[in-house]
Amino acid sequence: MQDVLTDDEEGDASKELKRFQKQYPYFAELVALNTDGVVVASVTSHIIGSNLSKTAAFEASRVGATYQGTLVGLTPDGVPALVFAVPIVAHYDELSVIGIVVGYLDWRPVDATLANALILGSKQDATHRLVLTARGKKIGGDRVVLYDSV
Repeated sequence: MQDVLTDDEEGDASKELKRFQKQYPYFAELVALNTDGVVVASVTSHIIGSNLSKTAAFEASRVGATYQGTLVGLTPDGVPALVFAVPIVAHYDELSVIGIVVGYLDWRPVDATLANALILGSKQDATHRLVLTARGKKIGGDRVVLYDSV
């Protein structure tokens, strides 16, 4: 991932992210950002060049912190996801953040599993649905809230 220093000119960081996604297909998207928050490597090449500097993941990780987003965020393409980010530190100086890797864990399979969960031994119906919320924001549409995650 040290290739973020050169904005991944040779595409090695993108190749590494693609290999990682093959090992862990639960990720809808993986990107590497430079210190300006610009996507320089991605498993989806069309978002390279996108500016993610205004995201919470970038803001937290650019100062060296790991980041786990709220219950559901979005990939740059709008896919519901749980967002994680970790700083990339320089090999030459462990205190220097040279970029950020952001992983977007695909929420759709989780939502499908939740939709099939039994509630008090009964199948869900139009008025009895399992719903997760994050800080008062409903995830999954207009469902009755039976479980609250804060």
